[in-house]
Amino acid sequence: FQAEDGIRDVAVTGVQTCALPIYQVRFVLGTPLVADAFHADRWDYMFRRQRANSKEIEQRRIVIFFDEGRLSRIEGDVPPAADSR
Repeated sequence: FQAEDGIRDVAVTGVQTCALPIYQVRFVLGTPLVADAFHADRWDYMFRRQRANSKEIEQRRIVIFFDEGRLSRIEGDVPPAADSR
């Protein structure tokens, strides 16, 4: 799971810098935990991780917002975007 979590962090960081279409966000992050029919422009994700030698559980919540079928912003426990300098 650790490699997968690292890939997911990179994916979220990369996704937040692009105006990806809905289908590409679903491909990168998977099916959302909550997809509300009344708020089709908002997807909620919850990620949990427990390291092998620890009882501590890390939990992240990410909310993805779309505008006209494209990613507009990400909120929640998002890793900082890579500096593009």
